[in-house]
Amino acid sequence: MATKLEAVRAKGYIAEGDVRSLTSYFAVPKGSDDIRMVYDATASGLNDALWAPNFWLPSAEGLVEAMEVMSWMGDLDMGEQFLNFLLHPDLQQYCGIDLRPFAGDERKATLWLQWTRCMMGLRPSPYFTGQGTYYAEALVVSDPRDQTNPFHWQTVRLNLPGSDTYTPSLPWVSRLTATGDPAGTFSRYVDDLRTIGASEEHCWQVGHRLATYFAYLGLQVALPKLRAPAQHPGPWAGTIAFSCSAGVGVTCPLDKWTKAQRLLAELQLELDTQPSLQRKPLESLWGFLIHLMRTFPIITPYLKGMHLTLDGWRAHRDPEMWKTLGREEMELGDPTHYPDTAPLELLPAPRLASDVFCLLQLFADPTPPTRMVRCSHRKTAIYGFVDASSAGFGGSFALPDGSLFFRHGLWGRDADSISSNFPELSNLVDSVEDGVQSGELADTELFILTDNTTAEGCYYKGNSDNKKLFMLVLRL
Repeated sequence: MATKLEAVRAKGYIAEGDVRSLTSYFAVPKGSDDIRMVYDATASGLNDALWAPNFWLPSAEGLVEAMEVMSWMGDLDMGEQFLNFLLHPDLQQYCGIDLRPFAGDERKATLWLQWTRCMMGLRPSPYFTGQGTYYAEALVVSDPRDQTNPFHWQTVRLNLPGSDTYTPSLPWVSRLTATGDPAGTFSRYVDDLRTIGASEEHCWQVGHRLATYFAYLGLQVALPKLRAPAQHPGPWAGTIAFSCSAGVGVTCPLDKWTKAQRLLAELQLELDTQPSLQRKPLESLWGFLIHLMRTFPIITPYLKGMHLTLDGWRAHRDPEMWKTLGREEMELGDPTHYPDTAPLELLPAPRLASDVFCLLQLFADPTPPTRMVRCSHRKTAIYGFVDASSAGFGGSFALPDGSLFFRHGLWGRDADSISSNFPELSNLVDSVEDGVQSGELADTELFILTDNTTAEGCYYKGNSDNKKLFMLVLRL
């Protein structure tokens, strides 16, 4: 701790000055032979007096939207991201730090210094530094009309579903250079930069311009952490995105996949054997699955039971633990409805058991699956029309060779007493499953068109009060 504190002091990140309140710090293990310093601005109540707006961060979806088949990608890492940016002078006096007994002369009564840079643990630091980096990125990209600029682009290509020229192998929106190649681009997740180029050399040029312009502006780029351009690089923002001759796909690291399996199995055991759940482990699992949700968005609706369980102890909740008041009504209510601390043990929401069952099915494979975002060997999207009416049902898919793959039939008597919504959704799911099993829909981008709002709603919510509909959504 003394070594790390002395390092930030030597760089001028903390310096002498008037100190009106102190922040705190502690260390946590980092690997087997290092520590990570954790700085906290909550001790003096400073964070409670500060405000910062929400802001956008890119996701795996945004990354793959910029990728094309055979794209090249490299990685750069910004060093000491928060500490690259000056802290406003009005805040510095409230961001004091006591270095005793880790540095300096312990005989002194005090050794109080103040942070001069955006310290970790300060509420607005992520916003300040993110905003500053966006200004820097605008300078990096500069004039896109300059053909010597690796970010040069001249035209925008629209590749929209339903158009005569639509092909699933290309992004829906692309920027093209004067030669028709994809323009260089990059994504940044806090301090991790992922560069994208049309070729290996183009990707090097994108990374070189980023690193040199950032260095000119005083923003550190940790060159020892540089990852050379590749079409199958390592993880970025928790997602492994790759480009190859087969197309563009995403997956996650094996250790994260097995961790999710283990944590879900532990939660299932706790549900089976205990009347209540420990809050801290559930919060940790929920946050980890939200992280994996960037790679596998299909799990999104099945996290609702965890969310309801974590907030179900609050006031104004129905028996299913859903809120009964809108946000504005709750803000006008009695503030005692929102205690500062949640209970250590929570009653599970009624839907949590079914959510965990679904998640265990989706995480059943021993290795993480690959989700293909775009495929290269099929150049035609398939559009399917499915419908059920009275005693009949049917579905058809327009195949690339101009033929139709279709199925039709009649419901049995056992369907007479079931709501019409079940035949509609069952027909849709059966049609897709038959098409996949026959091979007609394998490795294609499939658009399903239906006029049944219940089927649409069940799929996008991932849930239904009706058990039969719920299992159909899980199958789909």
